[in-house]
Amino acid sequence: MPTTVVKKKRSFYGLVMILGAAFMLLFGYVIPPFGGITDLGMKMLGVLIGLIIITCFGGDLLGGSLLALLCTVFHGYYTPSGLFEYWLGSNATVQLIFCGAICLALRESGAMDVVAKKMLGSRLCKGRPLATLIVLFSATYVVGIFINGAPIYILFFTLLESIRDICGYDKKDPFIRFTLLGIYLGALGTFFFAWKAPQNITIALIETLMEPYGMHFSSGVWMFIQAFSLVGFNIIYAVMMKTVFKVNLQPLSNLDINKVESMKDVSNKFNRDQKIIIAIMLACVAYIMITTVLPSTIPYYDKITCFGSTWIWVLACMGCACVRRKGTRQSYLPMGKLLSNASTWGLIALVGALMMLGQVTSDESLGIRGWLINVLSPLFGNMNLFALMAVVVIFTTLVTNICNGLVLTMAVCPVITPFVCEMAATSGINPSVILTVVNCCANVAYLTVAGSVNAAYLLGREEITQKFIWTKGVIVLCAYMVFQYAVGMVFSYVL
Repeated sequence: MPTTVVKKKRSFYGLVMILGAAFMLLFGYVIPPFGGITDLGMKMLGVLIGLIIITCFGGDLLGGSLLALLCTVFHGYYTPSGLFEYWLGSNATVQLIFCGAICLALRESGAMDVVAKKMLGSRLCKGRPLATLIVLFSATYVVGIFINGAPIYILFFTLLESIRDICGYDKKDPFIRFTLLGIYLGALGTFFFAWKAPQNITIALIETLMEPYGMHFSSGVWMFIQAFSLVGFNIIYAVMMKTVFKVNLQPLSNLDINKVESMKDVSNKFNRDQKIIIAIMLACVAYIMITTVLPSTIPYYDKITCFGSTWIWVLACMGCACVRRKGTRQSYLPMGKLLSNASTWGLIALVGALMMLGQVTSDESLGIRGWLINVLSPLFGNMNLFALMAVVVIFTTLVTNICNGLVLTMAVCPVITPFVCEMAATSGINPSVILTVVNCCANVAYLTVAGSVNAAYLLGREEITQKFIWTKGVIVLCAYMVFQYAVGMVFSYVL
């Protein structure tokens, strides 16, 4: 890279960090209070603005998040011990560390490769091109729940190349372009678990925002809406490929998964270790799902549900660490190594910073929440659910393609949560649904690399042209918005 370009990037990075730090440290001392915001509220508002600047414009994630946390002590909003307890003692932080370790163990075991091979080799797929395509997208979703980032795209893009060669597709055949996009959408399964990063960061923010209204965010609703929205749309998209875009699926009738190069070394069966790790994961998920709907009137309810959606992962890690392999002194899983590798301090710091953001914007004593409501009431205050859902879906889906989804939810959730909670109190809708819909829409970003780092894996493929993305890709995005709107409206009243 030319030296001048490097210098410009360094200068921009330095400017972002200095500007963010200036807002965090000085905003409340320079700008007088307005709109009912208190002196302390102004200082904390500066911390929020500074954090958003550093996060949005390429500043250091760990440094910016830690600075934001330290500023809450510097300005007197938290005591040192209070901040430590609120941050590292939070459910979101515990989930990030211990659930992350179990997911890492599952990923490293190779179990998800076996899952993909079993799904694509099932009888359902034999001689049924459309069913094969739907299973391919669904397999991507299921594997994506446990594997994210580069590995999921390497696995399934390589799998597609083998399918292309076996079925006799030309490299430039429309089938390849559309299927690459379908795999990309399927990989959004990574957002399924409510307690997995980065979504647990967003949920921690939403939970904090809902507390003043006496409401709690439902992790069960999150997982149901995530799965229904993405799996449902993948099925619709596969049908669209055949009926709307007239993609030739017939060659898929000849697919034999055992001839696929990337699957030749993958076993047809799970080994003992893989079965045990899958069982541990499913047991934790089942516990969380069951205790979510368990009636509080049953005997020993408090004992049964005491681990919640957080400490059940600690229990699982404890069991894996204590139980040793037969005839050895080794723990069944190397939990020390897994916990170390699964714990990303940049994310842990961001969890704390975003929880603080939620606390600050919902703390009535600071005046920020009242100011936001007064400013935005003319826009959202008189909206019914139909209009609010439409605005949320359209705005979030379009903006997330030019702005990072996590940053977007940081901005949108504090704005709409008060109106959603007030609407829920008067109309009986489930507030968790529309807030989950916001996050579903914020994840569907592929028009530009600015919307998601993962979009680079799709847009970097030579088969994916800008013409395809801005014509067929836009049509697919519009179809997604319509489907997501329908899902949000129906389940706001049903769940």
